[in-house]
Amino acid sequence: MFADAIHPQGCVQRLTLYRDAAQTVVEEVREEFKYRKDCLASRVRKPLLDESTEVFLPGRPGGLAKLVSSPHYRVIEFFAVARTDGWVRREETVGGKVCDYFNDQRPDKMVYRSATLSEDYSGNAKPMWCLPTGGIAGGGSDLVAHKLAVKFSPDDEVAKRKKEGPSRLSGGGGGGNSSGSSQKAGCVAKRSYYLTEGRVRVRDHLEPGAVSQKERVFYKDRRPDGGSSSSGGHLSAAAQAEAEAEEARELAREKDVLADVKRAQSEIVELIKIRRKEEAEPFVEEPIFVAAPKKAAAALLAQQGGLGGNLGGGGLDGLGGGNGSDAGPPVDYLTPFLAGGGGARGDQPLQKDDASRVRAACLKSLKERLLERANIIQNKLNDENAKLSKRQATFQRNAGKDGDPAAEAEFEKFCADSMFTIGILEQRLVAHEESALKKYQALDEKLSADPRLAALSN
Repeated sequence: MFADAIHPQGCVQRLTLYRDAAQTVVEEVREEFKYRKDCLASRVRKPLLDESTEVFLPGRPGGLAKLVSSPHYRVIEFFAVARTDGWVRREETVGGKVCDYFNDQRPDKMVYRSATLSEDYSGNAKPMWCLPTGGIAGGGSDLVAHKLAVKFSPDDEVAKRKKEGPSRLSGGGGGGNSSGSSQKAGCVAKRSYYLTEGRVRVRDHLEPGAVSQKERVFYKDRRPDGGSSSSGGHLSAAAQAEAEAEEARELAREKDVLADVKRAQSEIVELIKIRRKEEAEPFVEEPIFVAAPKKAAAALLAQQGGLGGNLGGGGLDGLGGGNGSDAGPPVDYLTPFLAGGGGARGDQPLQKDDASRVRAACLKSLKERLLERANIIQNKLNDENAKLSKRQATFQRNAGKDGDPAAEAEFEKFCADSMFTIGILEQRLVAHEESALKKYQALDEKLSADPRLAALSN
């Protein structure tokens, strides 16, 4: 486990599962994140399968909710409320098929759209039904669509007739179905576009009392038997005109569906590129309980001394001149020490006595802060060692009385956790001691080069 906003990737918890007892083969890694700018909440990685599952919080552009990636397939889920097109899920089989699922709130009643694909490595001229890959497919292949399919939910009128039963079929317009009047867009259940064959198949929803769904097939050029479409036959002139008009509409819809598939594919390609860039350079935002005190301290300093800025960037630890992440005028690191005496302020040089006093006070302040931090870490380390020693003594006293395996396992777990904490504290103490010397030396050099303390070198 990690403290908030400490891990460079924003990870706050990581659980590693191993396949073997020796813990040499990692089977699964579960991670939880906080304060990620990309809204990443959790991730499960399976190295043996080269599979990862990422879950996101609401707030990402595009409404991404979940991303499952694998060399052979990809599953993407969206927050439906964050999208105006009702897109909720996408399933991809690499080089095989793409399926998009939508909620039932779309005006056109579309709930499903798919594209059957194949990979083309020939390098020849791309056909018009070639989908964009953006370089994420790998291998330099092109994705060529062979078939498109769109499914629709029944409209309100069809659903009402299904609920009322077949008795509604006997009322009004007995020959309407045969003349093509039922072939309106609301009755269509599925449209299939066979791009390479130049064929379109339209299937209606099953009417109450009907045995099979109505189906019509249209051809871009000519039917195999010489006609223009399978809806032809022994129809009246008006019915034939209506059938030909429907044929023209269905053939024209193919371009719209293909354009929608390409547009969705381009969005997914851009999404994958953004995710790869975000993982290459993860950005962890500063928690509000850390940013708020900094802003409040900067505002207070601006009111008292007329010098705004970020204390984190201009304090004695940072030894900077206000180059922190927050915008604002730089903070003078000598301001707290110049205000205590009668010497000059601002950019004016100080007298020798005042300069000596300011230098000593500045170095003393930094030394006290560094020692205070070292004492805090050392006290925590002493407490952990005392707890471990006390627990070991208690266990040794009771070891001869009862050999409870559960107690031994609990003791071993406590020792492992305690040793881990002690190791971390020791590393922090060593790192603090090394950085303390560098900070003290850097402040000493900065004071020597400060023109306001030039009187000390004369």
